[in-house]
Amino acid sequence: MEIKEIVKSFIVSTMIIGEKGDNLDDTFSLIENGVLDSLGIMKLIQFIEEKFSLSIDDEDILPENFENIESISRFINRSISGKTTPKEIA
Repeated sequence: MEIKEIVKSFIVSTMIIGEKGDNLDDTFSLIENGVLDSLGIMKLIQFIEEKFSLSIDDEDILPENFENIESISRFINRSISGKTTPKEIA
C-alpha cells in the first residue's frame, strides 16, 4: 500500500465521520475544510510516527506539511529519506 493510500485510509476512518471519503482527492484541503483541526493534526502525527517509525519535530508541524494528502505524503517521504527541509527563517 502506498503512503498516500495509508494516510487517506487513516483520515477517512478516524476523521471523516459518517462519510466514506470516496471523493477525497489528494489535493482536497483538509485544514481549510475542517477535516483536520489541531487535535486532528496531533492524532495524524502520532499515527505517522508509529506507522512509519518516525519522530516528527515541532518545527516540522507546519500547515503546508499537513494541508492535503499530497503534502502529507511528500512530508513523510522526505522524513523517511532524511531530507526534511529546515523551517525557513522569516
